[in-house]
Amino acid sequence: MILIVAIWPSRANAAGPHSIALVLEPTYTLCISGNPSCSAAGRVSAAAQYKPIANKKMNLRMKLSRAYVHSPDDAGVDDVDTTSNQGYRAATDALDLRVQLFDDDGYERTEPRAGYAYQHPIGTSGAYHSSYLSDSWFFGGRILRGTQAPARRFRLVFKLSQNTYQSAAQLPQTFLQIAPYVTFPLDTGGRWRVETGYAIQQQFAGAGRLAPYSTRLSASLTHDFNAALEGYVRAESSLSTGSRASFPSNARATTLVFGAKITL
Repeated sequence: MILIVAIWPSRANAAGPHSIALVLEPTYTLCISGNPSCSAAGRVSAAAQYKPIANKKMNLRMKLSRAYVHSPDDAGVDDVDTTSNQGYRAATDALDLRVQLFDDDGYERTEPRAGYAYQHPIGTSGAYHSSYLSDSWFFGGRILRGTQAPARRFRLVFKLSQNTYQSAAQLPQTFLQIAPYVTFPLDTGGRWRVETGYAIQQQFAGAGRLAPYSTRLSASLTHDFNAALEGYVRAESSLSTGSRASFPSNARATTLVFGAKITL
């Protein structure tokens, strides 16, 4: 599958509707430890974003992307990823619809999403399609998040997804993920901030042995240099307690990701 996207640059901090932007995300991932064995790699992900609605109460964004490394903020195909061989991680093409809803004071209170993604085949792992629904609830004390919308300190994410494989030998897989996060601004405006979270994902059906659960513990440090440039470093530790898809039983990976988001 090849994505061909026609876009034109707009101001990165455009707040009004009908804004269009291109987002490039270069990353370098170090694999600290893993089972299977580790490797490191540098990759570049790209996305085209369109906001037909943006006001004080609601922000609607449509995003078409090709990604290699998924962050906890993005509803990617496989958020709990125990693939330790970073150099051979397959690309994911995705179409994502996100709605941000704000309270009367302009603080984000909920963020429903829906999307479809295609995971490209690589090595012995075949291609598959994924559809997903998710919602995030914000609560706790009010915080500022740099160039992002202001929100609450705590965030609770629920996500339901289904993978459908091209191979008839693999049955569809359904996953339910629950992930709490907490954000700590390090300065007045939140341009420096730390976020930590824990995700647990349960598989309900699928080919092979049913995996009891998969987990991911993450911690990140983010700095907004300006509206067009964000830098971050993120540490993640993932565990899959049973075999699913191409992952072996009790697969583990601990990674350190250095990345930037450049909005044009």
